[in-house]
Amino acid sequence: MSSQSQAHRAYLALERLVVTLKLKPGTLVTERQLLELANHGRTPVREAIQKLAWQGLIEVRPRVGLQISIIRPDDRIHVMETRQQLEPLAGG
Repeated sequence: MSSQSQAHRAYLALERLVVTLKLKPGTLVTERQLLELANHGRTPVREAIQKLAWQGLIEVRPRVGLQISIIRPDDRIHVMETRQQLEPLAGG
C-alpha cells in the first residue's frame, strides 16, 4: 500500500472520530493517542494531522499538544459536503 494511500486512510479514520464527536471538541490529545486510534504508522498519521489542522478540525498547540477543534453542527455538515465533492476529483 502506498504511503499516500496510508495517509489518506489515517486521515479518514481520524476525521471520522472528530466529526462523529468520538474525539470530543476541546480535548487535548497526543500524537501517540492518534497513532493508536488511527491504527497507522507515524508518517501517515502526521500527514493526516497536517490535513486536519489545515481544515481546522485539529489545532496544533506548540508545547501543549493537539486539540480537537470545537465545531458547530453546521461546520460538520460543511466538512462532509466538501469531502463528498472533492473525493471523486482526487480519485479517492
